[in-house]
Formats: sequence, C-alpha cells, structure tokens
Amino acid sequence: MFTPQPSHTLLVSIRSNLLRGLALAVVTAFAFAASPPGAALAVTAVPLVSAAANSDSVGIRLTEVSADLANDPRAQLYVIDRVAPGQSISRTVEISNLGGGSKAVACYVSAAHILDGAFMGDEGATPNELTSWISLNKSSLSLSPQAKSKVSVTIKVPADAVAGERYGVIWAEVRSGVSDSGIVAENRVGIRI
Repeated sequence: MFTPQPSHTLLVSIRSNLLRGLALAVVTAFAFAASPPGAALAVTAVPLVSAAANSDSVGIRLTEVSADLANDPRAQLYVIDRVAPGQSISRTVEISNLGGGSKAVACYVSAAHILDGAFMGDEGATPNELTSWISLNKSSLSLSPQAKSKVSVTIKVPADAVAGERYGVIWAEVRSGVSDSGIVAENRVGIRI
C-alpha cells in the first residue's frame, strides 16, 4: 500500500462515466468537407454537463450550434462540424461553478481517441494534431459560487491538412487543495471535439 510522505502528492482524477456516455459534451473535428466561413449559428437550449455533485462541482455546455446542424441532437452536446482545410470555426462554451465556494477553473484542450467503441478524452493537456489547431480565449477562470463564464473556442484547420477525423476535448477542471494524506482530487468536464 502506498502511503504518501509529506513531500508527495497523489493526484486522484475523478472522470465520471460521462466520458463513456453521450452526456459528455465533447467535440469531433474533421479536416475535410465544408462548413462555410461565417456559417450561421443557432442558439438553442443546450444541456449542461457537470461532474462531481459536491463542493467542487463544475459544469460546461455549448451555447450554440451551427444552423445546418440544428436538427442533429449530437450538435447540442458536441462540436461535430466538418471543417475544410484552410477554414476555421468558432464556438462558445459556458462554464459554471455549481458549488458553494469560489473556484479556480483551468480551461484547456486535450487529445482524445476511440477505445473499444467509446470516446475517451486523454488526461491533462495531451497534444495531438487537432489540439494544435484549437485556441481558447481564456485558460483560467475565477468563478464565484453559482457564477458562469463564457470561453470562445476557435478551430483553425491548416490549408495543408490531410482529410480525416481527429478527436479532442475542451476540458474545464477544478482541483481540491492537498489533503492531510497528500491527495488532490481533480474534477473535470468536457466538450467533445
């Protein structure tokens, strides 16, 4: 049995089963087909995805979908647009502090992959080709209890991109302080790319 020493910290990652189910808002980006520049966005009631129903709860949701995907229920939860090489799309996510105390929330993108038919977001800011095409206008938020903040996401596919599917996740993450036993709890929710 591992007993943390005072100089050691054990990070416990709490990734609810949202990663394996449709409830996780995650983004799938394609480097082919066309989503016209400046394509219209439809603002809809997009569900909130949250993790850890405790004092460290955080939620995330898309605030709009492209008009041409408004009838696709997946577009309510994920960024599933097809983006032509040399083109870009922008989306907005809303991150919510669902707990009682103020929270420092880290916002970042990470690689993802399909494993045994399930979409799996990689831990931390794991890079891949898609993540190098994504920029967020905020990498951290300080949220008061029950507060919300919007983060702009831009996916710019290079002109020389090869056709194919790429997977990633936009993560919103909160961490607890180090406990007496040297454990840090990490709660994260995401939007599929």
